[in-house]
Formats: sequence, C-alpha cells, structure tokens
Amino acid sequence: MVPENDIAVYGYGSVAWKDRMEEWKKRQNDQLQVIKHQGGGDDGDNEDSDLLMMDERRQPLSRKVPISSSKINPYRILIILGLAILALLFHYRILHPRETYLDRLSFRYERKGKPSELADVDIFVSTVDPMKEPQLITANTVLSILAVDYPVDKVSCYVSDDDAAMLTFESLSETTEFARKWVPFCKNYNIEPRAPQWYFSQKIDYLKNKVHPAFVGERRAMKREYEEFKIRINALVATAEKVPEAG
Repeated sequence: MVPENDIAVYGYGSVAWKDRMEEWKKRQNDQLQVIKHQGGGDDGDNEDSDLLMMDERRQPLSRKVPISSSKINPYRILIILGLAILALLFHYRILHPRETYLDRLSFRYERKGKPSELADVDIFVSTVDPMKEPQLITANTVLSILAVDYPVDKVSCYVSDDDAAMLTFESLSETTEFARKWVPFCKNYNIEPRAPQWYFSQKIDYLKNKVHPAFVGERRAMKREYEEFKIRINALVATAEKVPEAG
C-alpha cells in the first residue's frame, strides 16, 4: 500500500467497508459479553485486558481485492497466444524434421591440400570404481570415441578416474595400443557401430555393401586382435581382484 494514496483507493474508506467493520465489531462485542457473563469472578481488569488481546488477534490479516476484467484480460490473451504459438512450433517441427548434411560440412571445412578447419572436440569419460564398472565397457567407450567420423587430430578423449586406480591406467594403456589398429580399420571401411564389442556381436551379414576385396581378411584379423585384447583386459581385472595373503 502506498502511503501517499488516499485510503479510499484500497476500499478502506468506502461505506460498504465501514458497514462490514461495524457489523464485525458488533459480533465480536457480543461474543465478549457472553464470555464475561459466563466467566464471572473479581479479576475484571485482567479479563478485560485478556479479552482485548483476543479481540485484536481475531482481526483479519488480509482481504481479497477484486481485479476488474479489463485489467486481467490482456494477460489471459497473452498466455493463450503463447500456448498457441508453442503448439504450432511443435506441430511444424514434427512435420518438418531437421536433416543434416555431413558431406556438405566436410566439403566446406575440409579441402584437399589444406589443413582441416573443423573445430577441435574434447570428450570426457568419467569413471569411479574399476571393480564395479567393467573395464571392457570403459575401453569400448574410449575406442568408439577415438574412431568417430571426424579428423583424428581434432578429437581428444580424456578419462577421469576419481579412484585413481592402477587397473584403469593399465587398461587404458592396452586400449591405446589396440586403438592404433581399430581406428584405421573403422575409418577405412566406415564401420558402424564403432565399439568393437557391439560390432562383432551383431548377427548381420557383414559382407553386405562391402566390395573391397581386402575387407574380409582384415575383419577376421581384427576380430582375432580384439579377442586377444579382451583376454589381456580380463587378465588385468583378475590380477586386481586377487587379495594378497598378507591382507
């Protein structure tokens, strides 16, 4: 409430408000008289003060102030318009999905005889407990990132190990060595998915759309390399799980 404004602006000085207050005070006085009559006793002054405090506490702390429709209708119209525009936007996006053209991106930023102008990409992989998070899954995650369809010198993968475990370090060392073979294989033959665990577990005809004569031999050799890689990773995990006799 602004002190400079007339109190009648807020309804306090209106005739209706005064009548309501007088009626409310009359009801309160009637209730107080009933309490006095029922209470009796000699402590009249104390009772009067207590009843006065009760009367003050029973006064309303707030009231509803009506707002005219002319003031609130513009806000209602804006809300309805906003919802309608949002619905139209979703409708348009569903009927007109966005399509990306990676070949155009490559044509614009990768030109023959010139360094690639694509932006550098840094990807972080976080891990906590190597005994609860399978090392083979972490290794496949790193391998799929390194083999992404992007310039090799523009992609960096960082592994954050909160546990600082030696097992994670040794597993990543093995992963780095295997990536030297896996990444060129993926880029030469456009392999999908790029995680070896999921690629070799697919039950599909891997000869489909592979016309390069060397693909079959290289795929078999790569699968053998990956099986040996899994054996080395599992051996590291088994060694880490052994508890020394001294405890």
